[in-house]
Amino acid sequence: DSWLHPGQNYSMQIPIQDVNGYGDIESVEIDLASGSNEEIVIEWSSVEGCSSSLNEIVIEDCFIIGDAHHFDAMFTLEVVMSFAWDFNPDSSIERSIRITASDDSGQSYRSEIDSSWRYSSEMEVDVQSVGLSDNSAFVAPGETSNLSVDIIWSKGGQLVDALVDITASIDGGEQFGVSSGGNANLQIIAPNSTGIHPITLDLVNLQSGGIDRTDTQEVVAWMVVDGNAPRVVQFLSPDPLDLVQERDWKDLG
Repeated sequence: DSWLHPGQNYSMQIPIQDVNGYGDIESVEIDLASGSNEEIVIEWSSVEGCSSSLNEIVIEDCFIIGDAHHFDAMFTLEVVMSFAWDFNPDSSIERSIRITASDDSGQSYRSEIDSSWRYSSEMEVDVQSVGLSDNSAFVAPGETSNLSVDIIWSKGGQLVDALVDITASIDGGEQFGVSSGGNANLQIIAPNSTGIHPITLDLVNLQSGGIDRTDTQEVVAWMVVDGNAPRVVQFLSPDPLDLVQERDWKDLG
């Protein structure tokens, strides 16, 4: 199955053949839920272009590819669509696609697409991607570190293109960032208290219809804060009480 998600553009290329060219095609119907009671249909005509039967299916673009002439027997229709965030969130529904092309004389041809698709708006922090860059996990109090993390769709595992707010919790405080193109870089300010501090992450302020599957209790990284400055506790060699003999002056450098 293919998983589709909100806020992402999906392109369909539909090759069509008609001896009289696409000017003879009355309509091309793309039924995104064939064989079910749902009406999720995109329709194209050479006069009107594309339209959607459902507000939650957004037509981003719709055109004949290349320099196909009105009377060319072979042409390809490309439809670019996306899902609005309030599309039906039930991820258990499996849907099939059927293409129907009809000409002006009333003749039509149907084709069933072999693969099926399902929809999900569930997303999460990819804990395998979390890492402290720029420096190590050992920092001084108040020092800033860069925490890199990917945001992925829970079903399918692709990066989430949409902007997503993310919070990092450490030592009882929250620090904020925004993912873009599926990646977020958060500036984490180390606590003032010396110790080993766990970092947890959460997604916040999601679009209406977005579902966060992040385990907010899972520790994704540790920050070791060392507030004790190094100091010299003993001078082992040479002994400051020993006299340096003249014969050893040549070894001083």
